[in-house]
Amino acid sequence: MDFSTPERAIISLERRVPAVPAGVIDVCNGSLKSYFLYKEKDNCQEVILGILELVSSEYDSRWEPLSVGLFLAMTLIEEWSTTEFAASDAAASTHYVDGPRLPSLNKDTTSTLVSASSVLRNSDNTKILDEFLSHILLQTCKNHLEHSEPRVRTLCARTIGAHAKFTSFVASSTSVMVLSPTNLILQRTTIGEFIVSSLVEQSHYKRDEAGGTGAPLDDTTGWRSLETSLHAYACWVDGCGAAYWEDQNNTTPDSCYCHYLFQKHSDEDGETLLQVLQKCCIAHKNRHVRAAALQTMDQILKNCSTAFFLKEDTLRNATIAILVTTLADNWSQVRMAASVLCRTLLLQVVASSDDAILQTHIYPQLLPRMCLNRFYLAQGVKLYSQETWKILFGGGNKGPQMVAQYAGAVSRYYAKMADADNHCVREAACQAIAELAEKIGTSPDYKQFLAPHVPLLSYPEECRP
Repeated sequence: MDFSTPERAIISLERRVPAVPAGVIDVCNGSLKSYFLYKEKDNCQEVILGILELVSSEYDSRWEPLSVGLFLAMTLIEEWSTTEFAASDAAASTHYVDGPRLPSLNKDTTSTLVSASSVLRNSDNTKILDEFLSHILLQTCKNHLEHSEPRVRTLCARTIGAHAKFTSFVASSTSVMVLSPTNLILQRTTIGEFIVSSLVEQSHYKRDEAGGTGAPLDDTTGWRSLETSLHAYACWVDGCGAAYWEDQNNTTPDSCYCHYLFQKHSDEDGETLLQVLQKCCIAHKNRHVRAAALQTMDQILKNCSTAFFLKEDTLRNATIAILVTTLADNWSQVRMAASVLCRTLLLQVVASSDDAILQTHIYPQLLPRMCLNRFYLAQGVKLYSQETWKILFGGGNKGPQMVAQYAGAVSRYYAKMADADNHCVREAACQAIAELAEKIGTSPDYKQFLAPHVPLLSYPEECRP
C-alpha cells in the first residue's frame, strides 16, 4: 500500500492481491477518483459518502479499505483547514509519525480554495459534515486505535491530529461556518480522553501481554499499539496547538487539556500521564516506544507557553530528567528524538532570558551531552546537534566560553563515555576530548578552567591505538 498521496492510495487499493471486494473498487471508481485523481471538486457530499462506506464494518475482513478510507478522510479534513490557513502555517512543523525529523511540505492548495470554502459555508452540508466528523473520529478512530495492523493505527493517529487542527481553525475563525465549534471541541475532548485512557492502560502491559498473541516482544519490533497511541496523542496535541494549554470552558483549570499531564488516573499505580510518558522515554525496553514518547513530549513543549513552562517545575524537571538519559541512548533514533526535544526545551528557556534556570538546572546536565552528540556516528544526530549548537552559541566565542564554564561537568561526562560499552560512543568521546584539548586546553583565556580536570581525560587502554 502506498500512502504518499490520495491518488496512489486509491490505485494501490485496486492492485491488492488477493483482490479487495468488488464493492470497494466500485466506490473508488466513482466519486473518489473523480475528486482525488481528476480534481473534480464539486461533489464533496458524494466523496464523504464514499469514504464512510470504505470505513464501514461491511469490509472488516480486510484492513486495506479501512486504511485508505482513513487516509482520504485525513486528506479531506486537512484540505478544509489548509484552505483557510496561510500556506506557511499549513506547511509548518507537525508531528511526523514515521520519525523524529519533520518533513518539508509544499502543498498546492489553490485547486481546493473555492470548493472547500463552499462546503463549510453551505447549510445543506451541515448534517453530512456532522455525521462524517463524528463517525470518522468518535467511532472509527476509537474502534481501530488498537487495530492489529500498524498502518491502520498510524492513520487513525494522523486523522485524529487533522480533526484537532480543523477544530482549532473552526473555533478561531471569524467566517460563518455551518459546523458548531462546540460540537467539534466536544469531539476533540472525547477522543483525547480516550487516547489518554488507552495509553495509560497499555503502558502497564508486560512483554507477553503487549503482543496480543501471547508471543513475547523484543526491543526492535513495534510494541503493539502503545507506540501508535503515543503518536496519536502527539498528533492530537499538535492539532490542539495553543488550545492544549487553554481553559476550554473559561471556568476551571480542569477544563484545560493539560490537566491530563498532572492528574492521576484510575490505574493500579495511580500515575499521572507525565509520569507514564517519562517512564516510556527512559525505562521502556522498546526503542520505538521511547522515540514515540520523546516525540510526544516535544509536541507538548512546543505548544506550551514560556511563562507556564518556567512556572511549572514538574514539567521542566521531568523533561530534563528525560533528556539526561535519552541523549545518551544507544539507539540512534532515540538519540535523534531526544536531540529534537532538547532543542525545543532550550529555545523555550532561552527565549525567557531566565539565566538562573539555564545555569543551575539545564546546562550542567545537558551541555556535556549536547557537546558529545556533535561527534556521534549517526549523521542525523551529529548534524542536528551541530545545528542546535550554532543556533544557541553560534555568535563569537560563546561556544568555547560555555564549555570552559562547565569544564568539570563536560570532562566528567567525556571520561565516562570514553569507557562506554558502545564503540560509537567511545569514538565520539575520543573526538570530543581531542576538540576539548585543542580549543580549550590551548586557549590562554580558557585553559585554566580545564587544567584541574586533565587527569580525568587520559584515554582508557581500550581507546588507544
